[in-house]
Amino acid sequence: MRPGEQLTLQIENEMEYGYFLTDGEDSVLLHRSEMTEDIGDRDEVEVYLYVDHEERLAATMKIPTINAHTYDWVEVVDVVEDMGAFVDVGLSKDALVATEHLPPFEEAWPKKRRQTLLYAESHKLRQNVRKTSHRRRDQ
Repeated sequence: MRPGEQLTLQIENEMEYGYFLTDGEDSVLLHRSEMTEDIGDRDEVEVYLYVDHEERLAATMKIPTINAHTYDWVEVVDVVEDMGAFVDVGLSKDALVATEHLPPFEEAWPKKRRQTLLYAESHKLRQNVRKTSHRRRDQ
């Protein structure tokens, strides 16, 4: 199992804080806060794998709108000087398009509450950061 994979995994066991899922070899935690529906009576569940804030592999039922080597229109949630643009990719936390992946002039950066076309070069979600390029689409 690797970050960025979308898999159907078997439910291994239930804990107070979530479920451990397995592919038959490895296990991963699906925290209750990452569930979009109750899975108590099912044998398997479709999840997206990512690296959480403690650098652990984790699972979510919230499938992102963009994956490695794909394009998608995403909403700009916030723009922070010296950091970049935070965008909604359908996960619990917004992804950061870091300044080094934005145009050199801030006037050309995407604007808050606008749509931006993103290309994900990889599916690394280390602390919810994606390497991207961007274009702006006004709506």
